[in-house]
Formats: sequence, C-alpha cells, structure tokens
Amino acid sequence: MKETRSRRDLLSLVCPIEYGLITGWDNMEKIWRCIICDELHANPEEHSTSNVPALSVSLQPVLSLYAAGRITGVVLDSGDSVSHVVPVYEGYAVQNAIRQVDLAGRDITTYLGKILSQNGCSFSTAAEMNIVRNIKEKLCYVAVDYEKNYLLPDGKSIVIGSERTIYNNIVNRDIDIHRELVEAMLFSGGTALLPGMAERMQKEIGLLAPSHTKINALSPSERRYSA
Repeated sequence: MKETRSRRDLLSLVCPIEYGLITGWDNMEKIWRCIICDELHANPEEHSTSNVPALSVSLQPVLSLYAAGRITGVVLDSGDSVSHVVPVYEGYAVQNAIRQVDLAGRDITTYLGKILSQNGCSFSTAAEMNIVRNIKEKLCYVAVDYEKNYLLPDGKSIVIGSERTIYNNIVNRDIDIHRELVEAMLFSGGTALLPGMAERMQKEIGLLAPSHTKINALSPSERRYSA
C-alpha cells in the first residue's frame, strides 16, 4: 500500500465504491486484505473462509455519532461520491428519514477543475485531478452568506443563490423531527472538512426551524475518519 501511495500520480486509480455502494468486489477485497495484513498486521491464515473471527456491520453515520460521544442527533456524512443525512435516535437510525444525495467531494473537485479549465488550465489525468483536489482542500470554503455579491477578477459581479439545506433533506411529511435531534447536528466525512460548512448549515436551518429550537452544529476534528 505504501508503494502504491507513493506512485499514485503515475497510476490509473480505480475506486471500488461508487455512490456509497461496492461496485468492484475484487478490488474491495484487496483493500480489506491490505488493511488486515499490512496495517493491522493480523494473520488471516488463522481464520477460515472470511479470514476474520467475527464481523460487525453498522451504518457509518451512526458510528460517527458514537465517536462524538452521542447516541441521538442528525448526521450529515459527506465523503467522496455520496452524501447522507441520517437522523439517529438513541443509537438507531430512523430508516424512513434517511436521505441520500449523489453529490459530494468528487463532484466539487470535478467542477473546480472545469472552472479552472475555462481559465486556460488543463486537468485530465489522475495526477492532474489530484492537484485540483489539493487546491480544493487547501483553498475552498463554504460561504456563510450565500447571497453575498462576489467580484470576479474581470470586475463583473455575480450573486451566489440559495441551495438545498440539511433541513430540507431531513424534514418531510412522514416523520416529526424532534428538537433533540437538531440539538446535535454532526458533520462527518472528508467533504465536511470544508471551512464554513457547519456555520452555513446552522444559519440556514436556524432560519427554517421554529424560533425556540436550539441548533447545535458539531464538527469534530477527527470527522474525516470518524467512521
């Protein structure tokens, strides 16, 4: 794995997970074996078939909430290819309220590359897109005031309009959102590292929720790998 990481800019990368689902089981198994053998230094030959003594499967947002020391809250988990909004009550995900949005970090990287290409830069290879990803992680942020006018380098002014909020993804006609859920609104995943995301969501949800509702956005420092 270390050798692969050091040569990633020269290799054609294949992701075995697309939109939260495993699409390449052979490659996924190779990653698991690498984790077990190289990272955990476990001996898979000590176990038969699956090569592990036991396996526990759980929802990633629920585990992220556990990692923050809570069992009730609303989790926005946004990674590379998919984002989920998951209400969790006393350790259990409210299944009929889970919302999936096929928009996440990879889409931001792709769109940023498109914008940069319009300015004369070309990004097509995996190595070049990795540069775009680094630019995103170092320079991009979520604007708290999303209707503020922005002045472009050529002097033109643009207005960034409203967009969908966590609140719109959570609230629907089928369930009631308990006040204690939004009092622990947790952000997890690599895309949640964008500066300003928690502040933006807290502001937007605060405008939509009843005035007496206490909105508490939580952004743990370990949110990239909280689950």
